[in-house]
Amino acid sequence: MVDIFSRYLPIIDPRFSYRGEDVVQVLERTCAETGYPTTI
Repeated sequence: MVDIFSRYLPIIDPRFSYRGEDVVQVLERTCAETGYPTTI
């Protein structure tokens, strides 16, 4: 996941496959550390 405007990279988690649970877990962990976005 990359913020194209600021080039900020909050997640580096390379894998060959993601399950839905993995995506939720990574996003929850990242949002807990950096905060939830105000807009998408």
